[in-house]
Amino acid sequence: MFQERVSSVAARVQLEAALDFVRESDAERDMMLERQRDGIAKAKSEGKYKGRAPAARAERDDVRRLASEGIGAAEIGRRFGIHRASVYRVLAP
Repeated sequence: MFQERVSSVAARVQLEAALDFVRESDAERDMMLERQRDGIAKAKSEGKYKGRAPAARAERDDVRRLASEGIGAAEIGRRFGIHRASVYRVLAP
């Protein structure tokens, strides 16, 4: 591994310090994500967290109807206030 190729003592000390920093950062990130998951679970149990409302899927039938009438994805997106890529996602098989 990389650590075996480090020859000088100073380089090894620097490498170990960098690895300790990475380990500590990973641990902090894991704790933050755990707190976030706990908060979301609590909010869901209290009925306060419902997630993002589906924009394109809510209009799926109308998007497909307009596409079958020959209207382009960009125009359909403008009519419903959604991105052209979302229109293509709805129309995908």
